[in-house]
Amino acid sequence: MKKKTLIILKKTNFNIGQKGELLKVSKGYAFNYLIPQNIADLATSGRLKHFQTLKKVREEKLQVSKIKANTILLNLQSIKKISIYKKSSDKQQIFGRVQEKEIINEILSYTGYQFDKKQINIPDIKSNGSYVVNINVLNTTKTNINLNIIPEINQTNI
Repeated sequence: MKKKTLIILKKTNFNIGQKGELLKVSKGYAFNYLIPQNIADLATSGRLKHFQTLKKVREEKLQVSKIKANTILLNLQSIKKISIYKKSSDKQQIFGRVQEKEIINEILSYTGYQFDKKQINIPDIKSNGSYVVNINVLNTTKTNINLNIIPEINQTNI
């Protein structure tokens, strides 16, 4: 009968499991490979207590970030549309491109929350019109906002 030992993973390993996971593996595998390669630690009573405390803190932080993401999501859903003025040609083609920074500034003026560039996914915009912008509030929380590209009125032509 093989004896198993309890370990705590220090690193994510695709064959074994995720970082911080508690596993039972054979003693030879633990003492000859996982512990010398610094992939896992032996699960002593002190380390188990520390592991449980860290797990509890991570869960609390996740709950707080979910609550914050839900409030941000409610603020974003109150925005009907965002309008951005761009210079355009006679054929309604815009000059340049719509950047994430412009959308971030518009959202900041409406909600007061500063998004990161990586959280916003803009479609390829080449002409005036309406588009849908995807916003990733949290890894699991996503929303869409309507974006209107309006031609900029040039004062010299009037």
